[in-house]
Parts: sequence; structure tokens; C-alpha cells
Amino acid sequence: LERDELTSGSTWHAAGLLPLFNMSFATTHIHQYSVEFYKTLEAETGLNAGFAVVGNLRMAQTNARMDEYMLYASTAETCGVPYEFLTPDEIKAKWPLIE
Repeated sequence: LERDELTSGSTWHAAGLLPLFNMSFATTHIHQYSVEFYKTLEAETGLNAGFAVVGNLRMAQTNARMDEYMLYASTAETCGVPYEFLTPDEIKAKWPLIE
């Protein structure tokens, strides 16, 4: 949930959020390290940290935003982070509630 209006910052700053789809090469590597570290915690400690690896959908409504995502994709590719571009129909199949 956002604290005020959409993108006001609370989601981006959420504790434990490790978004690998990131513009920064360095930050992506830090997040990759963190994800791999959290995956090992239960085996090391015997305690479940409740960590889950999930994906996300980012949708572009303008050519400028799509250009930005293409640039993100080049960073992701360089860092070995999986991504895929979807058509609107493919997005709808993954998330039926989308309008």
C-alpha cells in the first residue's frame, strides 16, 4: 500500500523488497547477493525467514516508458537477471484483473 498517492515512495522503501529489475548495475548485484543469501538462511539456521522470490509486471503506456524499460533490460541482461517483454494479451493471461 502507498502512504499517499501511487508511487509516493512507501512501496519502494519497503523492508525486504529486493527488486532485481533495476537501472543500477551495482544495486542489481547487491540485490542479487541478498537474494542468494536469504535463500540459504533456513538451511543455515533451521528457521524459516519467510523469504519468497516472486516476479513483477511493469507496464508501459508510452513510448518513452518503453524506451526506459528497454534500457533496464540491457542492464538486466548484463547482470543475468531474467526478464521478458509481454504483449497486452500475454499480460492479461498472467493477470486477468488488468484493464
